Amino acid sequence: MPLTDLEHTVLGNVWKKGECSGYEILQEFTHSTAAYYRSREGAIYPLLARLVRRRLLRARADKQGNRPRRLYSISPSGLAALKAWLAGPIPEADATVPPDLVRTRIYFLGAIEPAKRRSMLRDAAKRIRGQLAANRRKLKHFESTGNVFAALAVEGISVVMQARLSWLRRVECSPEFAAIPRTAFSPRQKA
Repeated sequence: MPLTDLEHTVLGNVWKKGECSGYEILQEFTHSTAAYYRSREGAIYPLLARLVRRRLLRARADKQGNRPRRLYSISPSGLAALKAWLAGPIPEADATVPPDLVRTRIYFLGAIEPAKRRSMLRDAAKRIRGQLAANRRKLKHFESTGNVFAALAVEGISVVMQARLSWLRRVECSPEFAAIPRTAFSPRQKA
């Protein structure tokens, strides 16, 4: 059975961190810049167990204080699977437009009145600017620690977010934005 992108991402995180606990992997996902990779404990721990069963990760018991924990490391077959995923080819779906729930909301903005549309756009822009500031801090950290590829990934995220911000300004400034009547995109409207 082929590995999922999430499983490959876990393999990559274990490879990058070296031997680490499930909690450390969970923290990577909890604090991820990409919402797609934010994951909960209920998904990560079973995924780690699957990767161990498939011999892509190794696990060993460890005791930190009074708490037992498992430490994971990547196996040779796990590293081979990670390298094969990284080398490509890139699936067509991975080269398409990523999910964007702000864009999805804008698609349906005709359902609310102009004042609420503006409020939504301003809130989205404010949150994107906040994420951009957080990304600048991450970028500085990765650059200062010599983590070149992490810095490049965060730079890519920042470029996409800057484009989103620019596009939100275009949406808000478009002459049609405020003038669209509430029922303009109603599914029952006759053509």
